Amino acid sequence: MACDIRDPEQIAAAFDAAERAFSLPDVLINNAAANFPVPTEDMSPNAWRTVIDITLNGTFFMSREFGRRHLASGTPGSIVDIGASYAWTGGPGFAHSAAAKAGIKNMVETLSVEWDHTEYRSTDWFRVCSHTRT
Repeated sequence: MACDIRDPEQIAAAFDAAERAFSLPDVLINNAAANFPVPTEDMSPNAWRTVIDITLNGTFFMSREFGRRHLASGTPGSIVDIGASYAWTGGPGFAHSAAAKAGIKNMVETLSVEWDHTEYRSTDWFRVCSHTRT
């Protein structure tokens, strides 16, 4: 299902279509990212916003919709978020992407705590299976 992950309405419509065609997905893999190296001092506000919007906000909107539907139906679900090592170490030209990936890492940890009472399972692939709750 195609959608612009920056748009929560398109995400909801994509989930509706997937549920009609198949059923509620058991697993969500968040792997969409925007990234292009640029020195921080040369980065435009639009470059910053675009990477944050696609990478961090898009991952949040997808995870939220997936979580809402599984919480409402009382069914288990798993989310896998693909990360990048420079979320910890930094990397020249990647201030925007590193900030977004670090935000995703912390979102994964928060969702693991917030949805801990459910059958939700979250794995971030920043480190191999570092945060998993069942």
